[in-house]
Amino acid sequence: MFLASNKWREMLNSIIYQERLKLIVVDEAYIVLQWGEGSNQVEPFRKWFSQIGQLRSLCPTVPRLALTATSGPSNRRKIMRMLCFRIGCEVISESPDRQNIKISLQIPNNDNIESTFMSLLDDLKTLKERLPRHIIFCETTSAVSKVYAAFNKFFNKNNEHFEMYHSKIPEAKKYEIRVDMAEDGRIRILIFTNSAGMDVNFHGAKNIIHYGSPR
Repeated sequence: MFLASNKWREMLNSIIYQERLKLIVVDEAYIVLQWGEGSNQVEPFRKWFSQIGQLRSLCPTVPRLALTATSGPSNRRKIMRMLCFRIGCEVISESPDRQNIKISLQIPNNDNIESTFMSLLDDLKTLKERLPRHIIFCETTSAVSKVYAAFNKFFNKNNEHFEMYHSKIPEAKKYEIRVDMAEDGRIRILIFTNSAGMDVNFHGAKNIIHYGSPR
């Protein structure tokens, strides 16, 4: 939008904008290659993404930052060329490995949900409000309901420390759950679809369980 329009290019060149602009950031910078470049047979999906480097001439004194979590060394060099990074620019490259995060894989028996979650059910029964917070992600509303029904059956419909969240839950209930999950509240296990994953803060989530293979 900025580069394809003379109006916006003039705005970028204006004194008041030049004085106020402090940093240019290109997030998900691999897109300048993935969408900005085409081939002999295919037009680029977003051709102006490959032209972001023009901002160097429009805003010559403004520092710039490119962020990407998926680009190897050769693609990083291409991105820096396309964004017109100066020679000697600083490259910060960190390993994605985090020693405090562990990922484990289990193949559960989907026909017996109670058996699949028995260790967690036992822990919740024993620890109650002292159980570290768990969130169980399901692909569908139906799967959420099935897992929730298994928990409900085990605890004889006493759902004091677990809840479910999906698009069909009443808004008032959703709000109540979001408030509780934003602090160290009563809910120790939340069973949910991605409808609970947008613009929310799950405080103190110790374990994330995917029920079924995530897409």
